[in-house]
Amino acid sequence: MMKIKTLVAAAAFAVTGSAFAAIGTPTTTATGGEMSLHIFSQSAEATYQLDSGVLFNDFNLAALAATPGTPYTWNATLDAATDTAFASFLALAGSASDLKFAFWGGDNNGVTASARNMVSTVSVGGNAGVITNGNMLDSMNQMQNYIAIVNGKQGGGFAANGSSFFTQSEGAGHYYVNDKPTMNTKFPIGNDGSVGTTLKVYSFARSSTALLGDAIETEIGEFSINRLNDTQYSVAFTTPVPEPTSMALALVGLGALGMMARRRRAK
Repeated sequence: MMKIKTLVAAAAFAVTGSAFAAIGTPTTTATGGEMSLHIFSQSAEATYQLDSGVLFNDFNLAALAATPGTPYTWNATLDAATDTAFASFLALAGSASDLKFAFWGGDNNGVTASARNMVSTVSVGGNAGVITNGNMLDSMNQMQNYIAIVNGKQGGGFAANGSSFFTQSEGAGHYYVNDKPTMNTKFPIGNDGSVGTTLKVYSFARSSTALLGDAIETEIGEFSINRLNDTQYSVAFTTPVPEPTSMALALVGLGALGMMARRRRAK
């Protein structure tokens, strides 16, 4: 696993020849595993996984600490010319109209109430406020099971350049079938979206040890995947940047406070 050196700086890489041994699961280290990307097509019966190489804890802390002046970004270019797994995926799914993606990671080690955390994309229209502590823990258990299956198959030659590719005929190494151990079965609001759309990304923390208690959710950014051409796709995460109207309102508010202060001094 590769730890990012600068948390609040932009992190960018192309998927090239250096491979990671395996995707870190939510219990791989004392602070969780790694963030991983999953692209899949049910019609093509194919799934592609990318080991981001970014430790979950680093990603989560950097995103939570980001400000408009110092945003945190993570981006990649998926290139079939340098990633054999992605090339195999596109050979089956490149023309499919139902390409979807999900991005997630977590820490499922902690004993205390707030010690377990998760980051995930949320499907369009999904209400992150309904996620319970139990939903979060169930989702990370599913992450653990799913990634263990993916990592177990890497020895079969499917892993290349920190990525892997599986088909339905191979069993549970694909993401989209609900009876397989993916987050689709445990995350009630959905965590996937169509390629070409933008999904919100949330950081979740356990509020208590009560499974039915509401998890603490914080919106930390947006994630998108876009097709550049027949063989390349862009992947990007960025922390929120205030909209122009919000910034204008903030400036108006500051100006009003300044005028009030001047009037008080004049009196």
